[in-house]
Amino acid sequence: MIKVVTQILWFFQGLFTRMGVDFDRMLAIVTVKLTVDNRIDRSGRGKKNTSNALMRQGILLGICGPIFFLTGIASGAFGVSLLLFQSYLFLMLMMSFMMEYSRILFDGNDNHILRHLPVNSKTILVARLVSMLVYMFFLSGCMSVIPLVIVCFWKGVMSGAFFIISVFLNTIFTLLFANVIYLVVMRFISEEKFQRVMSYVQVVLIAGVALSYQLVGQLIYNIQLDMFQPGTWMYFTPPCYFMSLTVMVKQPTGPALLLALIGVGLVVVLGYITVAYLAPYFAAKVGVLNSYSPVSKKHKGGKEGWLYGLARVFGRSPMQVTGFVLGWRMTRDNLKFRQGVLPMMIYTMFLAVFFLYQGRQEETGGIVYYMPLYMMAMISIGIQMNMSITDKGNLFWLYRSKPLVRPGALILGCFKALFVKYYLPAYVLLCGIFIVMLDWVILPDLLFILVVSTLVSYIYLWFSGMLFPFSKEKSSMDSGRNMLRVIVLMLMLALVGGTHVLAMRLSWFGIWGAIVVISFLVFLMEFVICRVSWRKVISNY
Repeated sequence: MIKVVTQILWFFQGLFTRMGVDFDRMLAIVTVKLTVDNRIDRSGRGKKNTSNALMRQGILLGICGPIFFLTGIASGAFGVSLLLFQSYLFLMLMMSFMMEYSRILFDGNDNHILRHLPVNSKTILVARLVSMLVYMFFLSGCMSVIPLVIVCFWKGVMSGAFFIISVFLNTIFTLLFANVIYLVVMRFISEEKFQRVMSYVQVVLIAGVALSYQLVGQLIYNIQLDMFQPGTWMYFTPPCYFMSLTVMVKQPTGPALLLALIGVGLVVVLGYITVAYLAPYFAAKVGVLNSYSPVSKKHKGGKEGWLYGLARVFGRSPMQVTGFVLGWRMTRDNLKFRQGVLPMMIYTMFLAVFFLYQGRQEETGGIVYYMPLYMMAMISIGIQMNMSITDKGNLFWLYRSKPLVRPGALILGCFKALFVKYYLPAYVLLCGIFIVMLDWVILPDLLFILVVSTLVSYIYLWFSGMLFPFSKEKSSMDSGRNMLRVIVLMLMLALVGGTHVLAMRLSWFGIWGAIVVISFLVFLMEFVICRVSWRKVISNY
């Protein structure tokens, strides 16, 4: 793959040179970056996990992409099919960038090497953009294979060629659009506020993507496309720009041509802004992310009696209290942890409110109302997936050097801190919304779902490997096993949902009896986790 990427980049050498990029050094950085991603990591294990994760993601998107395209075909409108696909492509690439590939943009592991070499800031930024494009082109290619074949048979080879160009431009636009937002924040925000502001920007972007994702599903029912008389909304919808590139082959109208030109023009403008105005400041400010300190300056030396008091409420042993305080402090200003958790948190909360609203509109009842709250368990899973991730190398030796008799108690305490810090506020907020919309009579059901989510979280924590907080590199994580565990979790939630239905049919004492039983199981799982041996923990490193 590296040789193919290198050969393609040589065709654009003149363009990169005119942009002020040192092409040879940029090519060297990209080559090294892609090579490192496919070699062994510092733990001595193969990088197959990273490649396999990318391949699995590509296969998943390759299945979902054609589904959106075929949904449009069912309406009989070629434009609707293209719009749904281009919208799905834009949203999935945006989500992938924010949740996974933004780390490449802010990766400061090689800064200590590059800043001592004659490499300008433009070269460094463009090299990272090209590295991200390689992965994003792979994903967009997986999504586009089957739709491309359909377009060629449906509208001809020429439409297929323009379809490829539209996918190519949509991918570049998505990358540049997301990067411009990040880089503008980096350019104009002080170093002291950068990490906190970036967290807020991440939340806003995720909320926007989640909202857009749901709107896409309603397009086929609410939108009639007419390229001869396009609606005003089309001029403010990026997927329409790239849809028009393919549509205008068979419908060469003025509006279709205008939309296509807007799309091409935006790609050029965003690229120019990135390289000419934002790139010169990139290398100087990206090092801020490496200066992260687990304890914020404003808290240093201050009293944190409230934190220890809170830890004693949820911690049943001194070791759990220690883990609780450690987890709370370690995530206080940890941007990378927030980037991993907040996307799933915001998206899940949005889906919960959306499904509740839909259920009210369709006048459904019973367990259907509570399904969104069961989805909240995914926040807990997201916490666990990111709780052990660090970019500081394998830090297992640090915990191994401490006299920890019960490592499970420390891990459980840390998870409790993050559960209280992230999951509980989101759940309480949604419970308030549900009570306002449905009435106080649902309070036992809300309590039942809370104890169920806690039990499932403990079970997942025990099966997921019992890793110490912030002690393992993400590149060495087994994404395949994580996906399998998530599937098992969803099956468990479905089973528990059936228990919930049964308890609801046994009147009020049924639901309270179920709460008592599940609460006992929660305490039992806590007992099991606290007595996890060193042998089980060591086997996961």
